[in-house]
Amino acid sequence: MVHANSDLYASNVSVLKTHHPDVWDEIRDGTVSPSGDICFSPDGTANLKFINNEGDTVYLHDPSDPRKDCENFLHRIPEGEKGFVAILGFGLGYGCLEILQQRPELQQLALFELDPGIFVQALHLFDFTSLFKDDRVSLRIGRNVPVYMALAGASKTIKLEDSRILDHLASFQLDPEGYGDLKKQVYNYLSRLNVEGTTNKVLGWQFLGNRFKHFNTIQHGHLVEHIQGQLSGTPAILVAGGPSLDKNVHLLKGVNDAAVIIAADTVLPVLLKHDITPHFICS
Repeated sequence: MVHANSDLYASNVSVLKTHHPDVWDEIRDGTVSPSGDICFSPDGTANLKFINNEGDTVYLHDPSDPRKDCENFLHRIPEGEKGFVAILGFGLGYGCLEILQQRPELQQLALFELDPGIFVQALHLFDFTSLFKDDRVSLRIGRNVPVYMALAGASKTIKLEDSRILDHLASFQLDPEGYGDLKKQVYNYLSRLNVEGTTNKVLGWQFLGNRFKHFNTIQHGHLVEHIQGQLSGTPAILVAGGPSLDKNVHLLKGVNDAAVIIAADTVLPVLLKHDITPHFICS
């Protein structure tokens, strides 16, 4: 039977400080109180139980077999998977090490837990040092770190490989609003990077070809040296896309030649729609 162990906790926290300092900062100095009550299945496997707002008992894992989450996760990750997997709801960590061991070609595994108190309980119960040391693992505990920052190390894999989001259902049951919002954030971030990666894979050689073609002709075209010094003393306005442009685009109409407008090519349709012609376009 597994019991809470202060030595395990100290070992886990020490590794977190080195490999996941943002997580260490979230739980250091005993500022996080453990969540839930530790209980055990008939075979002595640790679990957590909670009383929800309706007064019902909710178990973090299957009460008869807490390790069943491991089987559920592995069933949804095909053998030979080489991409990215996000698990929403760390729980007591069942299945995380097994995923890395049984899916060795998996490039990135991201683990999210919104309740730091649950994570603290897990650190007292199990040795996660090998999990936390694995370079393939991204870890976000709590709600303070934005999704894009938590997944920064996995961005290349997300762009080029398949991605999967796995829900830990009991975590969603305990905090449906929090995990529902987290799932939307993760999904939107993955979708954006997938579009970027697919575009590069499909059209990347065309992009490079256009650039090399431009290198061959630039000396015969309009050189920047021809306008050197002609705009001295003239202010410049740099225009890019986003909410600020939508809000302030009308202010550019009165600029005329009082300033030089340098715009990103993506905003050209918006400017032309408002009868604004930029002096320079950047691509």
